[in-house]
Amino acid sequence: MTNPQPYYYAQPAPPAEPKGLSITGFVLGIVSLFFGFTFLMPIAGLIFSIVGLKKEPAAKAFSITGIVVNAVALVSWLFVVMLFVIIGGSIFAVLLGVAATNPSYNY
Repeated sequence: MTNPQPYYYAQPAPPAEPKGLSITGFVLGIVSLFFGFTFLMPIAGLIFSIVGLKKEPAAKAFSITGIVVNAVALVSWLFVVMLFVIIGGSIFAVLLGVAATNPSYNY
């Protein structure tokens, strides 16, 4: 009788490191950049990306990309708001100037 060969088992794969925070920040940045300018989504994405950078070293690329994309979305949003304020203020100033120089009513 021959001795049976021993069975060799493969080592179990190491558990996958979490990447949820980093990916969430990255996705929020892309969504806020391409699907409309909102104020809360880039801030939330920036927070998720920064926390992901600290807690998830395996997803460092997603975190850094999320920080950059969310910062661009936030700066773009602020630029659009400033543009509306400047244009709206200019229109309001022109209307006030016209009303002050040309009164069309009599008392």
